[in-house]
Amino acid sequence: MDDISRDLKIERTYSLGDYKNIKFTDEINNLPERFITNPKALDTVRYLQFIQTELNFRRYINLAKNFNALTEDEAIEELEKLREITINDIKTLLTNGDLKE
Repeated sequence: MDDISRDLKIERTYSLGDYKNIKFTDEINNLPERFITNPKALDTVRYLQFIQTELNFRRYINLAKNFNALTEDEAIEELEKLREITINDIKTLLTNGDLKE
């Protein structure tokens, strides 16, 4: 079974109109062999990837909509705040041990 890929990847391109597109990719690496050899498990993981890709796109649209009324400088300032909040969330996950393998 060494030649079986244990990675699943989905890539979806969404149209934003005016010949603009955005591409989202969801990749899961090093799946255990029990997933790869179980069709039901494999389909379920793939379905999760479909859902996650669609969710990412919807979140992107929502995020972009929030910045349409702002100037570029205001948008940058707000994005920097969101980035800092997100970095702090990751730090909290790491320090609380919520990201254990």
